[in-house]
Amino acid sequence: MRAPEVGAQVRGEIVGPGATRMPVAVPELKPLGGFERSAEAHEFTKVLRRDLEMSGLFRVIDPQ
Repeated sequence: MRAPEVGAQVRGEIVGPGATRMPVAVPELKPLGGFERSAEAHEFTKVLRRDLEMSGLFRVIDPQ
């Protein structure tokens, strides 16, 4: 026994962040005390940039 097919149309409106995003530059972390840049520091910067973009409030730009 099969269930009958059902058709539906879904409409929605997204209201909130995203219309005007503030540009922000996030440079790589600067190594201090003679240490080389670690993989953890690079991963932190990568995650921070992505989180800012995903918030819908910021547009990450090139720090150069």
